Amino acid sequence: MIAFLFQIILRNKGRDSGITTSAVNTNNILIKDGESQHWLFGESSEATIHKLNRENLHQRVNKTDVEKVKSDLERDLDVATALVKNISDSGDELYYNAEKNEDSSFIVSKKTSDCEHISCLDIENDNSPQLKALIYSDDILTEEQAKLLSKISIAGMLNFTREEKVASAILYGDDLASLDDLGVILNRGNAGYWNEFLYAGFERFRAWVNMPMVFGASNATKDHAQIVKKLDEYNAYAAANGKPQYKLQDTAHSLGVSENKNMLNWSEYLNQDYKNTEVDYLHAAGSYPSEEIDRQAKGIFKYTNTRYIGVDGDKVYSGILGGHFIGNNKNAMPNNGISSLEAHSEANQNINNLKYVYDKNNSEQSKVMERTKELLKLTYPKDSIRKFNTIKEDGGWIVIKNLFLLIVIFLLSGCFLISLTPSYSSKFRENTWVHKETRVPLPRELHIKCRDSIENSKEEDKLGEVYAACLRKHGFVFNASYIYCYKFKSICEEYNKYRK
Repeated sequence: MIAFLFQIILRNKGRDSGITTSAVNTNNILIKDGESQHWLFGESSEATIHKLNRENLHQRVNKTDVEKVKSDLERDLDVATALVKNISDSGDELYYNAEKNEDSSFIVSKKTSDCEHISCLDIENDNSPQLKALIYSDDILTEEQAKLLSKISIAGMLNFTREEKVASAILYGDDLASLDDLGVILNRGNAGYWNEFLYAGFERFRAWVNMPMVFGASNATKDHAQIVKKLDEYNAYAAANGKPQYKLQDTAHSLGVSENKNMLNWSEYLNQDYKNTEVDYLHAAGSYPSEEIDRQAKGIFKYTNTRYIGVDGDKVYSGILGGHFIGNNKNAMPNNGISSLEAHSEANQNINNLKYVYDKNNSEQSKVMERTKELLKLTYPKDSIRKFNTIKEDGGWIVIKNLFLLIVIFLLSGCFLISLTPSYSSKFRENTWVHKETRVPLPRELHIKCRDSIENSKEEDKLGEVYAACLRKHGFVFNASYIYCYKFKSICEEYNKYRK
């Protein structure tokens, strides 16, 4: 791990100061649907390939010469020889295949218009070069392009193939009305099974340490930031021209949540914010605290809403070493007898989207789907529907909410104090009756006169009304304050009708 971190520092130094990515090899691009290509990217396949070949569109990654690295290190560091020996084949695999893979983002299309299952999606058609040409161009997105780029998904670890990453986007995302609703899939490369664990540790460490000037960012993370930048530019344009704006819907599972943090770190490093765009995060079994991501995103986006879920027993979600490492997330759903692996994966999936991934006519897939339904029923007994923890409020709303709470407490405290105040207190010595026009307080003489009229009344159950009618006859109205009426409720209920 130390060797790999050191290798990343060397290779990222001087290369991660901008937003360019590795070169795109256009020699073997196969674009099967020219009409769809032209509709989405606004140009023909040939024009896209020509654009990609322009000098400096993407910087080519040249594999580091180990001997040159060794020479440089020996010149600068006394301990260089020992460190260079640790730059192993694993480091090369991770750097070139996971960190700087060229197909770091892609979209999927249907092979047929009626396709509503992952098996009929054109997943292997590599449209990453065209997508990069779009997001790194200077052109404002069209409305259709903005809608497509507003949905981003990134899978967790051990999802090696494109199909597995698309399945993750479907299974952990919100309800899909159709597979047309899939957006961009961020594609962390594949460096092999054991290297995946090494890279996961590095990605989580990089998210926490927040030093992109040293540790750089993966091509997937750079694409992520650039896509959001393009969406934000479109939203600013749309707001000025009366066009629809699109909220960023960002879905991540497991290690993908750490990538969300790295994207925010990289954006801050580039001095980019997205004040024309709202973001809705969905985190499932996250490897990084969702509350920290939400807090950082609030300073970058126009508005941030973060939803997150996890199940007790999932150490990635809740953390290890007393909850102080990896996820460190709160409010896990109770574990009703399921394994830690199931708590990390199937128990966080969307039951309404299983049909897009599993084939009920396939015996093996049918068993997996039924088991997933059982796990969701155990985790969410009422209806098997996921129940998210939500972080909604931005800073301004929190201030308003707290201020409102203080006001309520103050008012309740005031009412409590009024109740305890004795009836004879000077607080209640006020002019409860005043002249309707002159607002002169009730004279003692008139008070005595109207009080005496009560003694001559034969209606004992209406003595108060007799007194009030007498005052009203002489032009006086009831004028008691809220404090008085709170203390002497019965009196005010009897005389309130004489306020006008």
